[in-house]
Amino acid sequence: MKKLIDYISDLRLIEGINQVEAKIAENEFLANLTNEILDIIYDCNDIPRFIEMFAENKAMVDEVLGELSECFLAAVFSKGFHKVHEIYEKRNISEKVLADTMSDFDVRADNYWKLENKAGIDNYDWMLRHLTGQLFKIGRLQYDVHTKADHDHGGTISTGDAILNLHIPVGGKMDIEDVRQSMKDVLEFGKKYFPEYDYKAFTLGSWLLDPQLREVLPADSNIIRFADMFTPVGSANYSHPLIYKWIFGFDKDQADWKSHDAVTALQRGAHKLLGEGRWFEDFSGIILI
Repeated sequence: MKKLIDYISDLRLIEGINQVEAKIAENEFLANLTNEILDIIYDCNDIPRFIEMFAENKAMVDEVLGELSECFLAAVFSKGFHKVHEIYEKRNISEKVLADTMSDFDVRADNYWKLENKAGIDNYDWMLRHLTGQLFKIGRLQYDVHTKADHDHGGTISTGDAILNLHIPVGGKMDIEDVRQSMKDVLEFGKKYFPEYDYKAFTLGSWLLDPQLREVLPADSNIIRFADMFTPVGSANYSHPLIYKWIFGFDKDQADWKSHDAVTALQRGAHKLLGEGRWFEDFSGIILI
């Protein structure tokens, strides 16, 4: 049976996991905390309780592990990775889907290194979706497969209807044909592995649906063609703090935007908005199935 590190290529994170696993084996506090976390996540299925409990113990984890502390949860997830295998094996989901889904650990490790200059994973609560069979990467896109609509959408879908909540992983172009193929494939994936769900729609909340992008990008750009697939359903009134870094690079800060060269159409558009006192925000959209 493969381990979590078998699906990770980031050598800094792999080394961090290995070192922390050795610490867990010799430290009673870390060993007990590891077991408690895995019990809460997999036996109790209580993610909010895990987040609260870990926050209460984070200071002690930092004290015990020092620079390795941000690798602790990755090591915990590694210790409990047999639980992930059980989730996949129960539904007979392929090894390829498992490998594709876990590839997000490399993205998170790379993000954390660029942000903090040390090994670890950012947004660990997000990675719990990957580790509990909530989220799968199918082709170009990721999907929450257990999501249900929490409100009506103009009479098109009702509260409680099953939906596929779509996410866009970092890496690769937003080739519109790859996107369409991914959405086609996930519908087959859902029918095969989650037949108890009758999916009614794809949903998305992302800055890539911000109407302001139409002011700065050509109509035939991949981003605009992607946005055109969705029916707008509203603004989240939220601007993700990493949008600027995604556009210009993780070594760039939005406060210094005037000194950053704008080369691409998107970068030039970002400068245009900032010069006018505006910025990109998340918007929601829906595609009926």
